[in-house]
Amino acid sequence: MFAVEERHSNQVRPRLALMIETETRGHWLTVCASREVSVALLTARRLIR
Repeated sequence: MFAVEERHSNQVRPRLALMIETETRGHWLTVCASREVSVALLTARRLIR
């Protein structure tokens, strides 16, 4: 019984870490992308004027 519990937690932990890592990377990609977009929009506005 205890061995099964141990194995289960060992499988869950890396998956959780991977999920958190993916979420964080996705968040940073979103932040960087939105910054790029806002810079591009500002540049476009300057060019239009």
